[in-house]
Amino acid sequence: MIVEFTKAFLETGLVVPLGKQREEFCDSVQRGLVIQIVAMFKTVPRYVWRYKAIDTEKTTYRPLGSIKEISIPQARKQVAQWKAEHSMLPSKHRSRRYQLPK
Repeated sequence: MIVEFTKAFLETGLVVPLGKQREEFCDSVQRGLVIQIVAMFKTVPRYVWRYKAIDTEKTTYRPLGSIKEISIPQARKQVAQWKAEHSMLPSKHRSRRYQLPK
């Protein structure tokens, strides 16, 4: 579900529906920033960066920390920094994908 992460949302909106093992909420401000919630007793929701790995093009998750350890602006800033670093990496897939047809 895509929502804007706010303090009020973190205090009230982080619920796993009955019958589900986990839930993910995506930030509408910083693309790739996700909050994962696991339906277990005393589990603290955590921020993760969800992205496509350059070499395998598979969805990958990189943890940032729990919502109690990191603020929303800090999480957004960290994801923006990681995205910038990630886009600078060389990719054999990227070069093949953007070649002009012969």
